[in-house]
Amino acid sequence: MYNQDSGGFTLLEVLVALVILMLAAGSLTRTLVTGMTLSSRAVRQTAALEVARNALAVAEGSGARPASLTTSLENGFERTVTVRARPDLVVPVAGYPTPYEIDVVVGWDEGGTPRSLALSTLRFDARP
Repeated sequence: MYNQDSGGFTLLEVLVALVILMLAAGSLTRTLVTGMTLSSRAVRQTAALEVARNALAVAEGSGARPASLTTSLENGFERTVTVRARPDLVVPVAGYPTPYEIDVVVGWDEGGTPRSLALSTLRFDARP
């Protein structure tokens, strides 16, 4: 008669434990890679937002001269600033300023996928 009470694990138990461990490791790896990808995307979006905010501030300070300017930046962004008069938004009254719209679009390429971010504001020309 053979006594199987040796206190060790069978080969099948060890293999099942390894499979469970590998599944857990694969799941953890996928989670980490996804987190790093999303973090990188958030960093690029934040940088694009800052580029757009700065361009909007500069355009607001330059007055209401209708124009459109596209600039390629060193960090891979492309910025387009468009200023246009919007007299359709108010009833024209002599001596009052005309509203104008400023649009800023910042675009970039993210792993072959084009991305963009846009900011827009309405202002009144300070000059009557």
